[in-house]
Amino acid sequence: MTNEHDGLLEMYDSEFCVLPLTSDTTINPFRCQRQTSQGSRLLFHSILALCCQHLDRLTGSWSSEASKHRTTASQLLEVALQGGQARNGVHLLEPILIMFTLDCTLSAAGKWTSHLAHAHSILQACGGPSALKNARVRAQVGMLLWWDATLALVSRQGPIIDQAYLKFLVKWEEQDEWSFFDLTGCPGELLVHLFHLAELAKQKEMSCTMEWLTFNMTPIIAIEQKIMNWTNNHVLPSNDTDTDSEETFHAHQDRHHCAEAWRYTLLIYIERVFKWERQQHRPRCMPRLVRMTLDHVRSCRRTSQTQKQLLLPVFLAGSETADKDMQGFVKDYCRYWGEKIRYNMFNSVPTLLDEIWADSSWWGDVIDRKTKASGQLQYLFG
Repeated sequence: MTNEHDGLLEMYDSEFCVLPLTSDTTINPFRCQRQTSQGSRLLFHSILALCCQHLDRLTGSWSSEASKHRTTASQLLEVALQGGQARNGVHLLEPILIMFTLDCTLSAAGKWTSHLAHAHSILQACGGPSALKNARVRAQVGMLLWWDATLALVSRQGPIIDQAYLKFLVKWEEQDEWSFFDLTGCPGELLVHLFHLAELAKQKEMSCTMEWLTFNMTPIIAIEQKIMNWTNNHVLPSNDTDTDSEETFHAHQDRHHCAEAWRYTLLIYIERVFKWERQQHRPRCMPRLVRMTLDHVRSCRRTSQTQKQLLLPVFLAGSETADKDMQGFVKDYCRYWGEKIRYNMFNSVPTLLDEIWADSSWWGDVIDRKTKASGQLQYLFG
């Protein structure tokens, strides 16, 4: 390993591995373990591909290196999967996570299900949830579950990874030194509801294509009530005047508003995907839910990575507003975070929203039209 490579790995460990998270954690599922990266060519090339991609966005002169390392990593992963390493290879999850984030730097549109299918096959070959024997692996699977669920929320085609993994991780979350909020910005309690909604959305879509099949709204109403009644604990008590610092107070406020943005986003999703009658006017409660969502997004400081975790709420709420000020905020949010963390995933959203706003479309129609035209591409905003 050259000094240049050593410098890139240091850059990855200190900066790039933190970008996907709400904040850095003791158990960072992306952080490179130096001995592992030196011993695994697959992990080595995955990390270098991501580093070179970030440097190319910064300088415009690392494109060929990024492409070379990405190609090599993809080939090595394919060889590992075909060679039967999946049967005892939870270590293969790490390069898959890194390749996933690499694709996030390129676009919101990608072959995301390919990454998730590889990860799921590895997990199943290793023995299922019982194979998640340490906190680091559990955090890695937590990230994969998050991407799977948010992808399924948008596609309405159902998650790939079994719900059994989510149930297993929820039991461990309080014991491990990571949380779903630390990883994703969404509290674990709301993530469980999000996952269930993603599963039910597939059934709802199927019912819309069948004349004599009626979708049972009972579980949706139950989930909606749980979301509305959920207690947000991500805030300091109102009588707590002895906070360590102003930063501590603001950090708690950021977390509170981030969690609330997710609450109202899920309520928006329920109204549009489950309650709304297709071809009818949008639900009358939508302006209020949109305003609540975007106000909570605005209330998170830009100096904190917490606000970055709200791209999907911004997309879903933004797609429902015709207000020019709201639309301007949504575009500015995407522009700011796209430049700050160099993820083109953010830059993909304004183009989609312009198309939705132009003819007052439902976001689902636009997403479906684009994914069908492109074949294997799906849209990820999480």
